Amino acid sequence: MKKYDIKISHKPNNVTASIFTQVKPRIEQRNETHTVYKMNCSECDACYIGNTKQYLHKRIYEHKYSIQTNKKSTALAKHAIEQLHSIDFENTEIIKKERNQLKRNVFEMIAIQKEEKRTVNSRADIENFGRIYHNIIHRNDRDHVT
Repeated sequence: MKKYDIKISHKPNNVTASIFTQVKPRIEQRNETHTVYKMNCSECDACYIGNTKQYLHKRIYEHKYSIQTNKKSTALAKHAIEQLHSIDFENTEIIKKERNQLKRNVFEMIAIQKEEKRTVNSRADIENFGRIYHNIIHRNDRDHVT
């Protein structure tokens, strides 16, 4: 190798960058804010789509409190109280994070439309969505079915 002026060096497999892959600590899901979320009923196939700018754990607490105090303040509470069903709060799923309120509202309406057959959300939650978007979303779903 000396003849061709080539130098050989060893490159370690473990480099510092691979050890510290996440510099920013991961936020626990319950401490997320500005989310569109989905909760499933533990007793049936129903689900609820919501959106909040506050901490998700605080919004979950408010849903639980509404149910415990028999206040039908949301479609979720109404479903749980009237059907005597329990909600799977532990597995609340974040569908989308979005700081912009208008965009978050649109993402919520899209999610409600996509879960149309299962959701317990009131129709008022999507009344501003428009029939054209409803048709686009469901045509897109049909196109992706295998």
